[in-house]
Amino acid sequence: SVDDEDEMATRLHALRGHLAAADNAFTVKGSCICGTVTYSAEQSGSALKIIYCHCTDCQEAHTAPYASVFIAPKSAVQWTGRDTMLSYNRRGSNARLFCKECGVHMASNLRPGTPRESFGLFQSTITSCPRPQTPGMHIMTKEAAVPLPNDGAPRFEGFPQRK
Repeated sequence: SVDDEDEMATRLHALRGHLAAADNAFTVKGSCICGTVTYSAEQSGSALKIIYCHCTDCQEAHTAPYASVFIAPKSAVQWTGRDTMLSYNRRGSNARLFCKECGVHMASNLRPGTPRESFGLFQSTITSCPRPQTPGMHIMTKEAAVPLPNDGAPRFEGFPQRK
């Protein structure tokens, strides 16, 4: 019947979308210097989009003009040694996580305890990424300490609004 054909077409379309997403899935792995803390983060797409944060907190924490991170939902990150990390939360919505053995900043735990909890994993901790790492956006540019690079990535004076 027509209804059965429509249902089959709908299911086939959904399956194709799921398979396409699975084809674009990849895993990023990272570690601190001493190897006490490691992670695997599931991502998707043709490249790993890097976010450059120019806020003064990132400048001070990393002794650099900006921090470079990629975002992963909490559910997409698997940690080893997570219980050995120390945390410092200056703003209330951004707990910085670092290895207590070697001091490497591993991630920012963004919006901890909320449904949108995620990690901003620092690009410098990546040990394996099968896709190119490309500029995704610049955030908190109103606090930039140096001129921004001309990399074509979108720029936001604060945090981009969620659509």
